[in-house]
Amino acid sequence: MWLHLLVVLGLILLYRWYRQSQILTNLTNKYVFITGCDSGFGNLLAKQLDKRLWGLVNNAGYGVGFGPNEWQTKEEFSKSLNVNLLGTIDVTVNLLHLVRKARGRIVYTSSALGRLAIMGGGYSPSKFGVEAFADSLR
Repeated sequence: MWLHLLVVLGLILLYRWYRQSQILTNLTNKYVFITGCDSGFGNLLAKQLDKRLWGLVNNAGYGVGFGPNEWQTKEEFSKSLNVNLLGTIDVTVNLLHLVRKARGRIVYTSSALGRLAIMGGGYSPSKFGVEAFADSLR
């Protein structure tokens, strides 16, 4: 009986320690640049972190024209690639020196379709490019 109680108590303490270790300390004067913040997650994050640059959250995304590739136009591919991939690269390259100077962080919100392409159109290739670009920064 006592052994079970000690194990449960130990697990509770371990969980609390783990949760505390995930909290970033000393976040004063650290701020984040967020793309794709007109609604949803990006909007909520932007409202909370509206100050100076410490990090970059690439949240922008454009997905239209799902279906077989034969149904897609070059313009649909181009728009997806421009917003999802080239826009992300452009913002990151232009702000990378500021994030590095602040010893900040860069976060990419991509898609599972960036790893497993099950739909046609430019969305999956653009998100795969975001995944590859993010990996290249490590």
